[in-house]
Amino acid sequence: MAGWLSGERAERQFVSDSFVTPYESLPTGAVLDHRAGVHGRHAASAPTCSKSYRTPEQAKLQPFDPKSQTFTAQADCAVNLGFAMWIPPGQGAIDGDTYHQIYSENYKPDMSPGATSAGGSKTVAWTYHASLLDDLPSYHVGKPHAPARVVVMAIPCIADNLPAETKVAAVATYDIASGKDPLLQPHNLRGYDVKLLAHAACQANT
Repeated sequence: MAGWLSGERAERQFVSDSFVTPYESLPTGAVLDHRAGVHGRHAASAPTCSKSYRTPEQAKLQPFDPKSQTFTAQADCAVNLGFAMWIPPGQGAIDGDTYHQIYSENYKPDMSPGATSAGGSKTVAWTYHASLLDDLPSYHVGKPHAPARVVVMAIPCIADNLPAETKVAAVATYDIASGKDPLLQPHNLRGYDVKLLAHAACQANT
């Protein structure tokens, strides 16, 4: 009787992710570090989701483009892609051992983390000069014997503040100080919290 009166469907129904996020939201511009931690619930299990939903597949991160100062990543079935970086400790940076979304309010949405193209591709601007180089001591910049490395992640986002499983993330390490442009490193740094980095990548900015 209640169902007939309300007109609701008998099958399970879902609320748009614009209204519900299964992680605690962080304030706009917040900086994550290893002491803060990430609290909250995780994504629903596969049996809970609609049969039409397709889990995002492995992300692929293209090398940094020095001409356009951008990163481009792609993941099949991804409708949103987030980007973030970890600044390791011990390199002289003011905010070492912190996690930052690769995002600048000076750029339009088409150059910021968020909705992908039809093929699951997304390009973002990386303003590393202002956000990173300015925080380094002068002895780092242009000196190959004193590199300044950062870890960059691209990961599909299920919703605001909700990254996909970290196993589908793409990760790369760059030295931003030894040359004219960031240099891709042959091996990735360790020591970062992969969940914190993923959460920073999918942080909502609206």
